[in-house]
Amino acid sequence: MRREAEPKPGEDKSKVSFPRRRRAFLCGFAIAVLLGLTFLPILHSAMGPLSTPEFCGSCHEMFDAYDSWKLSHHHVNKYGISVKCVSCHLPPIDNLAEHLAARIKHGVKDVFKHFFSDSYDAEALQAKVRQTMPRERCTHCHNDLAANPSKRSIGIVHTAAVEEMGDRRHACVVCHTLHGPKKEAPPKKEYEIGDNSFCYVCHVNWKKESFVESHRMAGVPCYDCHGISEGHMDDEEHLTPPEIMFTKDKVNASCMASKCHPQKAMEDQIGHKPFFADATKQKHCTDCHGMHRLEKRKRRWDKVTGKLIEIKGRPVGEDEAEVQL
Repeated sequence: MRREAEPKPGEDKSKVSFPRRRRAFLCGFAIAVLLGLTFLPILHSAMGPLSTPEFCGSCHEMFDAYDSWKLSHHHVNKYGISVKCVSCHLPPIDNLAEHLAARIKHGVKDVFKHFFSDSYDAEALQAKVRQTMPRERCTHCHNDLAANPSKRSIGIVHTAAVEEMGDRRHACVVCHTLHGPKKEAPPKKEYEIGDNSFCYVCHVNWKKESFVESHRMAGVPCYDCHGISEGHMDDEEHLTPPEIMFTKDKVNASCMASKCHPQKAMEDQIGHKPFFADATKQKHCTDCHGMHRLEKRKRRWDKVTGKLIEIKGRPVGEDEAEVQL
C-alpha cells in the first residue's frame, strides 16, 4: 500500500495531506451525486399523490380554482390531455431538482398558510400570478403560438408576444386567465339581417367580404356606418362621396360606439388586452379587422372634406399630399 510522504522538518502538514483531502472530497461528491440521482426519482414518486389536482382542490381555499380547472380546456379538450396544477405552477419536470425544490417550497408555504393564516385573498394571489408567471410555463407546451392562427387578429397578438418576450404586457396570462368565476355565456341575439342590395349594384365584391357579411348578418348594413348616401348612389359618374367616411383617428370611436362594440366589453376579451395596454403595433381596430377594401378603387375622396382627389389612380386638383385618406 502506498503511504503518504512524511512531512520534512518545518514543512506544513496541510500541504502534504492536500492530495488525501482532495481524494476524499471527490469520493464524497461522487457518492452524493449517486445518492441524489437515486433519491430524486424516489422523492418525486413519493410526492406524486400529493401533487394531483384532486389533492390541491381538497383545501377550501382551492375550491373555486379546482372547479374552474375542471371546466377549462386544460382538463377537457379534444386531445384527451389533462394538464395538472403542477405543470403550470411549478418549473417543468425536465429539470427534476428545480421542480422538486419548488414543489417542497410551495407545499410547505401552502400548508403553513392553510393552518396558521386567517386570510386568503384569491384576487391578490391571481394578480401576483399574472405579474410573475414565467412565459416558459406556457410555451413549454404551446410552442407554436404564431403557426396557423384561427384568426388574423390572434396571429397578430401572438406574433407580437413572440417578438417581445421580455415585455410583461405580452405575457400569456394577460389574456389567458384560467382561474376565477366562470361567466355565463350571454344569450344568443337574433338580428334582422341588413339589406345591402342597393350597395352591391356597384360594390359587387363586398358580397363575399367577411367584414361586410358579418356586419350584415348582425343587422348592420352599409348605411348604418356610411349614411344613406343617396347622392352617392344616384351619381352615375361616381363623383359624389358617401355621406360618412372615416379617417384613422375616427375609426376606434366609431367601432366602439355604445351600440356596437363598447370599449369596456372589448377590454375584457382575450386578444384585446394587449391592444388596450398599448402593447401592439396595431393602434386602430381596422389594423386587425380592416379587410374592408375596394378591389378596384376608381374614385378617392378626402375623408374630411369630401373633396374628390383621385380618379383611376390619377390625382385631381392640387395639394394631394395634404389630404387625409
